[in-house]
Amino acid sequence: MKNERDSDSYRGALRTLGQSLTTLKRVRQAPSYARIRSRGVELLGDEWAISKPSMSEIFAGRRGPSSLDRLLWLVRALLSYQEGEEITPPGRQDPRLKPWREAWGSLEALRAARRGSAALMEDGDAQALASALETALLSALKLVVPPSSTSAETPASPISSAPSVEGLLPQSRDYRRSRTVAQLRALAEKGMASETLLTVLRSRAVLLARLNDGRGTLHRTVAFHPQGIAIATACSSIFSGGVSWLWDPITCQSLGEISGHEVGVSTVAFSPNGLRLATIENWGQVRLWDAMTLQCTGEADQGHHGNGIAAVYSPDSSLLVTAGIDGLMLFRNPVTGDVVGSQVNFLDGGYSAVTSMAFSPDGRLLATANAWSAYNRPGDVAVRLWRVTGRDPVTCELACDPLPGDEKGVNCVAFSRDGSLLASGHADGSVQLWRVEGLDPVICERANTPQASPNSAVRAVTFSQDGSLFASSRSNGLVMLWRVKGPDPAAWEPACEALLVPDDSADSLAFSPDATLLATGGKDLFLWMLPTSL
Repeated sequence: MKNERDSDSYRGALRTLGQSLTTLKRVRQAPSYARIRSRGVELLGDEWAISKPSMSEIFAGRRGPSSLDRLLWLVRALLSYQEGEEITPPGRQDPRLKPWREAWGSLEALRAARRGSAALMEDGDAQALASALETALLSALKLVVPPSSTSAETPASPISSAPSVEGLLPQSRDYRRSRTVAQLRALAEKGMASETLLTVLRSRAVLLARLNDGRGTLHRTVAFHPQGIAIATACSSIFSGGVSWLWDPITCQSLGEISGHEVGVSTVAFSPNGLRLATIENWGQVRLWDAMTLQCTGEADQGHHGNGIAAVYSPDSSLLVTAGIDGLMLFRNPVTGDVVGSQVNFLDGGYSAVTSMAFSPDGRLLATANAWSAYNRPGDVAVRLWRVTGRDPVTCELACDPLPGDEKGVNCVAFSRDGSLLASGHADGSVQLWRVEGLDPVICERANTPQASPNSAVRAVTFSQDGSLFASSRSNGLVMLWRVKGPDPAAWEPACEALLVPDDSADSLAFSPDATLLATGGKDLFLWMLPTSL
């Protein structure tokens, strides 16, 4: 097992080296591999020259140079270009080459451990070497990349500039290594030594990035793609122009915007199979997108009166449910948006605004959070569980009596991974947990003793995909994380120090699929790396 982990670390280091060389080639606007080789031989000689096939393998991260001299030959050849123009290459003692030498040292240590010719003392040493390699490569790129290449300018939207967009979301990158890349970024931003950084990362979360589109937009709703390749944010603001944004969780850069709505977007949701993305605007219009090409597959103007503020896909991705301030839940075809069923949240003739929805993992129960609105009768706020059957048409009926809320309303709901617990976040500041048993009838009982906090409403609750973590956020920007240890909340314990999101901005939460990152949405998108001990 240890040799396998060392081998994985080495392969990951090769990919990182290949990505760094690719970045260097791109920003220096170097030409083809054949031309790079030809120019390198012309200026630097052929003793350490790299063949075109080998160069292709190195840039792809499938192999490394056979020696330090060959790596330096390649880097010097790339540095003989500046914005596509040929310039004098650096000498062998140029300070810009020092980080590449340091990266080579880490790569060689990982190669030796993989071959068994050297033993790493602890499992964490391989990760430390990988982090040291990436630190060196980041330093190397900072020395040679022009400042204009690293500016934070918002890229032009690929949606608006081309009628057909293919592969906007990367499909082949190794996002499983997000933790290591995140460590590198935190190291660069915090200016810490590798040993200090690793110690800190084992105990508390680190803010990696604060992202926005430069328009004063509110990124109130966030959603991770199920494969972790992108984060979507709903832009709810008069300045947003009816767009949503996609972000790369590894580079913390924008992947572009999704346009088409007339007003601000209130909600975004990815389907569990990763193939679909739904966006709902403030006036209730629904647009459905192919999540990989971002081509619109369907839109629906009909349905909601007033704001559409919640959306969720069924676990098998065969249904999309949208809901809004009018209390109406609409069950839709996930590709076209056509309505295949509906249900109204009602009590004694009044209507309850639906603020959040969550499917149980088996897809048979749908939980809704209800809050006060102009459509409500006084006191008509609760958590409701619905039994969902069929697909076209869909039938929906109450599965049990409404679970009591509070006079201010319920803001959010989330099921645990095994479906045995339902969490609800309330406007009075309490988080309530309910044990859910059976299907017909469904039996719910309170699993904790909620404590109200009148000055900080709970805005979001969520479980990680693996079920090991639970998080809640409040209107004062406080985010709490717990380790989930069994069905009894009394056994749970804090996972790390509480996070305080700047500007009291924590309206939504989303874990990355591997539970190494946490995204919080509000005035801006904040991306946090969670402790390595979790």
